[in-house]
Amino acid sequence: MYVKIGALEIRKPDIIGVSRMGMGYYGFEFRGVAPEENGKRIADALSAIKQEELLQCEALTDRGTMSGYGKLEDLQIQVSDTVPIMYHFSGKVRLAH
Repeated sequence: MYVKIGALEIRKPDIIGVSRMGMGYYGFEFRGVAPEENGKRIADALSAIKQEELLQCEALTDRGTMSGYGKLEDLQIQVSDTVPIMYHFSGKVRLAH
């Protein structure tokens, strides 16, 4: 299970779920959690990617691999108050078809 959006690649253990979207939405959604420096790197990269238009994307979902040009949507980032600091992130990628 992994997600690649532009130059950013997120793999286990940081990615905890990737699934194919349905009902007229061609793309995938993902969620993950990463500690401290790695979490900040992922969160910062996702925030920068959200401003981009179409980027090359790829994901290994629960139902196989998807790829194409896509746009990051519905990005959510939460930072824990605990030690170690954990970055929780999720989003959707709509692929052009």
